[in-house]
Amino acid sequence: MIPELKNSSIKPSVIYADPPYTDDQYSRFYHLFETIALYDTPQLSGHGRYRTDRFRTPFSVKSTSAEALNALASGISDLGSDLVLSYPTNGLIYQRGVDPEKILSLHFEKVDCLSTIEHSHSTFGASKGPSKHAVVEQLFFARH
Repeated sequence: MIPELKNSSIKPSVIYADPPYTDDQYSRFYHLFETIALYDTPQLSGHGRYRTDRFRTPFSVKSTSAEALNALASGISDLGSDLVLSYPTNGLIYQRGVDPEKILSLHFEKVDCLSTIEHSHSTFGASKGPSKHAVVEQLFFARH
């Protein structure tokens, strides 16, 4: 979306982002709908018979999650937009030992954690453990 905004007359003053923070690739939930919409017969793989060409976000890979946030923050900053970021303290970026606030500080003059909210969060992997677990969600505001 950022490349499209760079080439557009639309310049948002604020962008809200709530990127994926677990290793669940959300595209696996939509592969059937994508195949119906594209009306094709793609190569399939795995137990779920997923498209081999399905989108995979770097936010859902522990080793690339911090770099993905860095690229997102850089792109939004280059647009001249401020960023509101929602991210939980149990997300992959924190699991790598990286603080999202430090990444945002590389691209914005002022970064504040506006809110921390504790709540129970439903999980996709309920068969692997409890269906809900405590989460601390943080809301950051990064501005120029």
